[in-house]
Amino acid sequence: GARLRAGYTPGGGALFYVTGGGAYARLNNKFATTNSVNSFADGGKTNGWGYSAGGGVEVMAARNLSVGLEYLYTDLKDDDYTVSVGQGSAPAPDPLTGVDIQRSDPHFRTHSVRGTISYRF
Repeated sequence: GARLRAGYTPGGGALFYVTGGGAYARLNNKFATTNSVNSFADGGKTNGWGYSAGGGVEVMAARNLSVGLEYLYTDLKDDDYTVSVGQGSAPAPDPLTGVDIQRSDPHFRTHSVRGTISYRF
């Protein structure tokens, strides 16, 4: 994804900032079941699009060296993933045949905290 960062430096070599922007992930979906009589076809890999937002602080530790801490919230939406149920070896009539299964919530939401060390040439 791509993010922008805007900050404020109150002095003393510290930068407080907010960050945000678009996010993308290639998701490798997996489906498992104990049902051994129906057939299941899943879409596998899908694209997740969304956004990231957060903030952090970066402090100069030496002339060319800074350390930082950042929090980032990411929300990706993937409503393309579907598992289609087929007859398989299930006896007819089978109530699951022709059913499409999707997640109850298509959003993947993550919270991350990361530390940084940056050296400037």
